[in-house]
Amino acid sequence: MARFLTFTGAVINAETAFKSGFLLEITNAGQLDERVSAISAEISGNAPLSIKASKQAIRASITREPADLDQADRLGDMTFESLDYAEGRAAFREKRKPRFNGT
Repeated sequence: MARFLTFTGAVINAETAFKSGFLLEITNAGQLDERVSAISAEISGNAPLSIKASKQAIRASITREPADLDQADRLGDMTFESLDYAEGRAAFREKRKPRFNGT
């Protein structure tokens, strides 16, 4: 589908884009802001260092650049040494929502 769209310049509707895996979900225009806020809140509730490491890991898997791969490794290692990691484990054990602070 990506090749088809790139080579032809074809326009597809949301349903086709969803079925092809280009969209994760379809939301009505009137609910877009609410949905964006919900997704943003979900992401921001996660450990900041883990989000940063995940972003870098995705980048490294795409670029395959040695510097990106090294940075992804460093950030990944840092997450396991962080206070947020300890907080996440404690929150899980205590069956409560974690309170991450980015350290």
